[in-house]
Amino acid sequence: MRKIHYFFIFSIFLISIIGAEAVIFPLFTNIGIEQYLASKLAYLTAYALLILLFFALRNSKEFSINFSISSAKKLAKLAGFGFCFSFLDYSLVGLQVLLVAQFSNSYAASLWEFSPSLLSWGADNHYLGLNSGFLSLALFLCTQIVGAPLVEELYFRGLVFNKLRQRSSLAISILGTSVLFTLFHPVNQYLSTFIFSVLLTKIFSGNQNILEVTFIHGVNNLCLWLESGFGAMSHLKNHDPATLSSISAWYPELLTAAILIPTSLMFLNWLAADLPQTRHFNQKT
Repeated sequence: MRKIHYFFIFSIFLISIIGAEAVIFPLFTNIGIEQYLASKLAYLTAYALLILLFFALRNSKEFSINFSISSAKKLAKLAGFGFCFSFLDYSLVGLQVLLVAQFSNSYAASLWEFSPSLLSWGADNHYLGLNSGFLSLALFLCTQIVGAPLVEELYFRGLVFNKLRQRSSLAISILGTSVLFTLFHPVNQYLSTFIFSVLLTKIFSGNQNILEVTFIHGVNNLCLWLESGFGAMSHLKNHDPATLSSISAWYPELLTAAILIPTSLMFLNWLAADLPQTRHFNQKT
């Protein structure tokens, strides 16, 4: 595959994600599909096309990607890591807000959700995917828990990281991939998104296993959705915009981070112990 193809593939990826909302979504609504369902179907359509594109154009001799999970024990480790990081994500967002508040309290307030969003079955809750019953919930789960993680892992870990790894050191490749991954997620959770990507890319660098990082990503998304829906962390939440710059107001978040950072690293070490170090040709040291 010529070098220009990798840039072309990633450009198509970005265009397809934008096109899902700008082109495919209007097509579905024009034929009478309800807006929420049309939105999810549009993204699932784009994800299916992107998966086919990736495998049609990828040079399998250059990028060897694995799709297997060796055992139930390994599956439990992957799930544990995804679950643990979903709670750490909350703490890292709080830490990000605390740091930003030292410079701009108003901007920090825009990065933090002060009121919990509670899951209400059967209600008009577009974020949680429950407004139209089982079908909307199923489409939400297929989109956010399966489709999005698989496509993002294929293109960011499978394509961007592998291409950077041929030209750069492991550290530079991980950081470069994670910067792009974070910029792709403009949801104000920059710190947690960046760290999550660094850890996923580190895991992927060991054995090129897309299924494993996709599973972690999916479990993390599912847990974040459930934690948000049931207000699992709302009792620890800083509810006062006037105290965002005060360290004492963030003790619950900081304590949670102090507990979950070592726990996440423990899971990472457990996973690393199972990873054979795979090296591809032209890969920099």
